[in-house]
Amino acid sequence: MGFYPSEKELVKDIVRRLQATGEYRGVYSFINLANYKPDKHWSQWYGEHSPTLQPEIDLLLVSFGYRTLLIRGVEVKYIAMKTRKKKDKEETKISESYYAGIEQALSILRLGVDEAWLWHFFDRNVPSELIGKYVGACHGIIQSLKLPIGYSAYLVEEEEEVHIYGEGYKLISNEPIITPLYVPYYSTELTKKKNCRSNWWKSYLKLAPKNPLFDHPIAKEVVMKTREFLKLMLNIPSE
Repeated sequence: MGFYPSEKELVKDIVRRLQATGEYRGVYSFINLANYKPDKHWSQWYGEHSPTLQPEIDLLLVSFGYRTLLIRGVEVKYIAMKTRKKKDKEETKISESYYAGIEQALSILRLGVDEAWLWHFFDRNVPSELIGKYVGACHGIIQSLKLPIGYSAYLVEEEEEVHIYGEGYKLISNEPIITPLYVPYYSTELTKKKNCRSNWWKSYLKLAPKNPLFDHPIAKEVVMKTREFLKLMLNIPSE
């Protein structure tokens, strides 16, 4: 069984952790723009039907630089070993493919974010050898095809503290620890970046480029309209 009961619970915990850092002006989760009556907005202001506003954004991170608003959209995948009963036998398999989330991360670019990211979180119950293969393969395909998304991989693990009481001791489990992972380009050699745990969200295998649709001669207009709608629905100040 995985550390988190579901991917949704993992995302909720990530939101709590990122809000506590104070690094972002806004941390949002499970943003589905189709739920904000986009047809009414597009009809009123543009005299047309709204575009397809999918997928749901797992995480939306908003920060301000020097006179600059930065909106990052993140697709989160929680990858763990799952045991299922098949007839009279139990079968254990990994929950996701190595390329899980790539299509969603690419689709987020249509929603007007500055950067789109894919974050893979591997549960402690996934063998290290398998994690290395997955991360190396995913990193390799994103890098080789020059896909315009960022990629990060993490291990969700548990660390126990020893508390001594008199002559005895007791192991007390802390909350899950998120450890950034590193695998060289097209390799399977896995390294845990334990020294980066305190700022795990800043570690990456591939940095996200600027959203290329902002400069696309055809897509730019729709993407910028969607960006304004996103900001309006979430009360994000205009740039």
